[in-house]
Amino acid sequence: MVDKKDIVAIVVTYNIEKQEILKNIETYKNFVDKVILVDNSDKENDLKEIEDNIAYIKLNGNLGIAKALNDGIEYAISNNYKFALTMDQDSKFSNNLIEEYIKYYNDNIIIYSPNYIIDRKKEKKYNYSTEEMYWTMTSGNLLNLELYKQIGKFREDFFIDGVDYEYCLRARKNGYKILQCNNAKLIHNPGITKTKKILWIDYKYGYMSPIRMYYQVRNLSAIAKEYNSIKAKIIILVKYMKIVLLFENKTEFFKKFREARKDFKNNIYGKIKEEKING
Repeated sequence: MVDKKDIVAIVVTYNIEKQEILKNIETYKNFVDKVILVDNSDKENDLKEIEDNIAYIKLNGNLGIAKALNDGIEYAISNNYKFALTMDQDSKFSNNLIEEYIKYYNDNIIIYSPNYIIDRKKEKKYNYSTEEMYWTMTSGNLLNLELYKQIGKFREDFFIDGVDYEYCLRARKNGYKILQCNNAKLIHNPGITKTKKILWIDYKYGYMSPIRMYYQVRNLSAIAKEYNSIKAKIIILVKYMKIVLLFENKTEFFKKFREARKDFKNNIYGKIKEEKING
């Protein structure tokens, strides 16, 4: 049986205000034994001056989502926690996800994932309470740390995008499952939402900066090759079409798209020189 004392929440932060992150943490801190803030910020902030029941780990600048997750999990394992709730800074609970997850505990499930409630998308209705997933995003997941030890760390050379997808495929390749619990609802606000009128319809879509486009295309290309993932290939194509049909400043986006493909082919990974990664 999974107990509250077995669970630690790991929250990766990046240049966020103290009150904003505390507001989100308030929605789930009572369902876990402890909250760990892993601060990836590249500027000074006051997050370290925070509540006593929240641990604080400061990285040396922005070292990437995978490094932050791995450091938080290392803390969790060294303090004998069995499960890690991995949270983005902009996500919050709609209901008690942990209560839903433990209903379906099984030794072969490495990740329990929520039903994401995203403002730009219509909430999906499900016929079943759970379903096995191909992959999932990181935020709101309950990660089995014993199985994490067997699968290994999140891939740090990806730096930011595709880290979660690659981990899911690696776990599945090793025989473990990712289970989405549809009654566990997480309010999640990924990136920037923009609207463009196409014919008579206002179409909402996710927008990212050119540098984020670079990371997404580069890392998805690696995933497509390593795991022979048709889904990753389709997403790359969709991103190309978004540049064509939706994005302004197409020249810069196409430039980053080409750079991403070139670096993938030349096996160049890690963090690149950049202005900002927001969006």
